[in-house]
Amino acid sequence: MAEQQIVDYIIKAKGIGQTDDQTRNLLLKNGWTETEISDAFASLVKPAESKPVEQPVSIVQEPKSQPQSQPQVQPQPVIVEKPQPAVQTMTVIKILMVLIIIIVLGGLGVFVGAKYINLPWNPFWPNPTTVVNNMMTNMKNVKSSHMAVQGEINASINNVSQGNLSFNISGEGDKTDINNIKSNAAISVNVTAPSFPGGNISVKMDTVILGETLYFKINSLTAPSDFVYPGLDISKITNIWFKFDHESLEVLTEEPNGQSNLPDMSQINNSELTRKFQDLLLTENMFSISKQLGDETVSGQGTYHYLATISKDKLKDFLNRAITAQTTADTTIDPLVTSIATSMVGTVTDAIGDVNFEMWVGKSDYLLYGLKIDKTIDLSKVYAGLPAIGLKINETNNNFNKPITVKAPENAQKIESLFLPLTKNQAVSSDLLDIQTIASSLSPNYSSLCTKGLLNGYLPTYGSQLVSLHADIIKQGAGKPSCYASTSNFCVSTQLPDGSYLCTGNNGAGDIKCTSSATRCEHFTIGE
Repeated sequence: MAEQQIVDYIIKAKGIGQTDDQTRNLLLKNGWTETEISDAFASLVKPAESKPVEQPVSIVQEPKSQPQSQPQVQPQPVIVEKPQPAVQTMTVIKILMVLIIIIVLGGLGVFVGAKYINLPWNPFWPNPTTVVNNMMTNMKNVKSSHMAVQGEINASINNVSQGNLSFNISGEGDKTDINNIKSNAAISVNVTAPSFPGGNISVKMDTVILGETLYFKINSLTAPSDFVYPGLDISKITNIWFKFDHESLEVLTEEPNGQSNLPDMSQINNSELTRKFQDLLLTENMFSISKQLGDETVSGQGTYHYLATISKDKLKDFLNRAITAQTTADTTIDPLVTSIATSMVGTVTDAIGDVNFEMWVGKSDYLLYGLKIDKTIDLSKVYAGLPAIGLKINETNNNFNKPITVKAPENAQKIESLFLPLTKNQAVSSDLLDIQTIASSLSPNYSSLCTKGLLNGYLPTYGSQLVSLHADIIKQGAGKPSCYASTSNFCVSTQLPDGSYLCTGNNGAGDIKCTSSATRCEHFTIGE
């Protein structure tokens, strides 16, 4: 006996001009047997009685029920009305439209046509809303997974590029214990901009997170010389693990009076905040499915492929609720800050607009295996002069709920051991910049800037300032600044605690020792 589901499918397929061979192939690909398909086609050929008539008429005959044991009545010819020209024309147009779509999509035949010509009556797909709701629930219960993300951010003003940032992240995480999240990742970032005078900025690094402690190791870093931090020798910090924790944050942000301007982190229940955000995503029903695309295989898993949308109204409501949740969790947030953030939400979401994205949901486990976003946000609608931001993100996930081992790197150095000296170097660099400003005011004759190899504290106009700068450089742990000047040149340098040098001259700033007024103070260099 023919399956009614297949019969209905064949009837509707015929209605849009799909050939029997195309229909048969699609049914075979979706798991129906040759016998079941043939029975369904056969059931559509209804027997009819032949009566002599003078004019052709349509005959509609009810199927006769006969016992299986009796011989089957041979079908009689059916006399039907001749199709009218209008019906023939519509059928031809439908067939041509289908053929055109298939050709445009690459001429891959019925497979491509079935994948992208989304027939809403296709009986083989489950309800998309049900699939997405199941996915959201199941993803909330995922404890570990592997993730790979490729992204690109472009900034432009009046269609003129202002720069590009691209990144790749590949890693795995485990949140079995929400208060002690574990993860590791390899990250690469590349930044380009027309305003960069000496090339791109690129960095490759590894990271490890254990609870509230971050470990990172820079494997390589390249940058234009103007972007290198004063006194920082890249070659001395590459391939070394550094540790950044709450104690490091307090040390690096400590005020001169010994007081920290950080909030009490114990007042913020991070795990509870995470749960609130997850619950918001579930209860707000953020996603609406715009279109069901063809099924695909991602990370070896058969998936349903959807085009989804988050409306700007739903995004606005979610952000407002998220701000409220954050404020409730962190009582140290200034109410004025919350008020400003809330007032900006509407403006920001209007600039963002509706967000369209693709998602791939596993057929067997209803987990999110893929996500793709391609969105342009015009920030000039938020504040005049800001650029338009083009955002592209492609994420794939796999290895759900499989064991993950994350260990703290051995012999990791505290990050403050690196940055505290750099902070002092920055102060020295600032002092040297002030000296360069004073020297520039003496142009075209720099000779009065120095006396006996030191800054000239007796200079009538700037002597007291030079004495103050001399004292501040020594206070930062650097050596007495050496000063050499002639009518047309000057060079001032100081030795840092690590033995390296910082200098300033009439040709710029650099990292070498001045030995005469003619010494060219070269730009900062970077390590291999």
